[in-house]
Amino acid sequence: MTIIKRVAMFLVVFTIFLSSMPLAQAAFINSPSLSGIQIFPKDHIWNTRVDNLPVDAKSNLYITDMVKDTGSSSTLHHYITNAIPYNVVGSTTPHQYLAKFGYNGAYADNVAYPIPTNPQYETACNDYHMVMVDVDEMVLYELGGVEKLPDGSWKAISGAVWDLNGYKFRKNNVTPMWSTDEAGLPVFSGLVRYDEVSAGHIDHSLRISVPVLQNTWVWPARTSSPLPNVYDPAHPPAGQRFRLKASYDISGYPPQAKVILQALKTYGATASTLNGIGNPVAVIGSPDTRWNIADLNTLGKVKITDFEAVDVSSLMIDPNSAQARQLSSGPSVASITVTTPNGGETWQRGTSQTVRWSYTGSPGSTVKVVLVKGSTEVGTISASTSIGSSGTGSYTWPIDPSGTTGSDYKISVQSISQPAVKDVSNNYFTLSAVGSTTTTPSITVTTPNGGETWKRGTSQTVRWSYTGSPGSTVKVVLVKGSTEVGTISASTSIGSGGTGSYTWPIDPSGTTGSDYKVSVQSISQPAVKDVSNNYFTLTL
Repeated sequence: MTIIKRVAMFLVVFTIFLSSMPLAQAAFINSPSLSGIQIFPKDHIWNTRVDNLPVDAKSNLYITDMVKDTGSSSTLHHYITNAIPYNVVGSTTPHQYLAKFGYNGAYADNVAYPIPTNPQYETACNDYHMVMVDVDEMVLYELGGVEKLPDGSWKAISGAVWDLNGYKFRKNNVTPMWSTDEAGLPVFSGLVRYDEVSAGHIDHSLRISVPVLQNTWVWPARTSSPLPNVYDPAHPPAGQRFRLKASYDISGYPPQAKVILQALKTYGATASTLNGIGNPVAVIGSPDTRWNIADLNTLGKVKITDFEAVDVSSLMIDPNSAQARQLSSGPSVASITVTTPNGGETWQRGTSQTVRWSYTGSPGSTVKVVLVKGSTEVGTISASTSIGSSGTGSYTWPIDPSGTTGSDYKISVQSISQPAVKDVSNNYFTLSAVGSTTTTPSITVTTPNGGETWKRGTSQTVRWSYTGSPGSTVKVVLVKGSTEVGTISASTSIGSGGTGSYTWPIDPSGTTGSDYKVSVQSISQPAVKDVSNNYFTLTL
């Protein structure tokens, strides 16, 4: 029997096995934060910038092929909100050998895995990945095709262990089932994670799925798809790095999408898994209740033709190591970020207010400042003013006393010499009438505000007061310590007459403790929010 036939038979059996597996019962929760934990060394290929590398000679060939293979889905998609969760474990998590690996462990690191009591794992796709990040050992454990057996033990088709402080690869040129993805690369290190996006930056390559991978690979991949009939050189090889073109304007995107798109410009994305002819090219992430679905869905505006393949060969030090040569990055990528107004401010017509921004690199010496209402530019504040100095700039705006008022205004600041370098306020501010006594919008949580004891399984009322016009709806969130751990209500009425409330049916299951607070935040003006002054207690 040929190798291809053996692999093809394995995949058929693997697919049948997965289709019979039950879904996980646990619902996805807020993903744990890994802030301050370095995932692989900074000079690892996953963590190396590619924004100044040359375009691959086969870029047009690969992009054209992906557009053809995606059919009507030739824009960027995302598998984030229901994709691959991860578990953070440590030295106190019991390690266990799996009851069985598929095919007698032929495709796995047969070691003890630190599986928590109620682990989160992938259920939206029949790959059933389970990921554990051991922050004490600094080891990444990945399983594929997991199944919990009736006696409480686990089995899996594949398993891979990665030293997060090292550069070690998987075995070369073996079936990808010995790893947990088709390219023989780690899954976790390329996921879009909420903790990174909420911090405002992603400092590593993302992981993308493509319709089909060529049956070959380039560094840093170790293998490729075992499927037959994929030798067409137009298909991208496993491990091929792509990036969003520098000329693509991301300034108008909402906050979460903007962070992801900037990462795609700076660090790019690695083709490491396939999803079948006719399916879209997609970035892959970890589910979290705090994702803004409408925000993420704007990624669908990006066309596959807005990407280009990157030649990373100059970064390779050793073909058997993931360590990457750190080339001179050259000038910093030019960017502009509006800092004031950025949401929640109230400015009165007939007064003078200061528009402020920061910038990186060399966006040119002058910028254009524009007033935006809704999503439409409605007036030029300054046709040309100095960019500023030392990374910051400002313009004093004498606001016309006449004109429309409203709470749906933003400011755009754009480089004149490089029009693609621009930014707009993240959220709306208010323009009020001359002489008005409009109160600056505010929200104040009044209950719980410290000292209360609420029992899980009961219903309790969260209350707040507000001033001004914070918008018609608010988001109510549960905070434990200083971390948001669950959404109580994604959207509820602000209330009336300066007060509002929400009746919270508290989940009878879940963690207890005396370190809880509640946050109430305006949806239209996210800068307008408040959190309980002191802790309250949740008991069983």
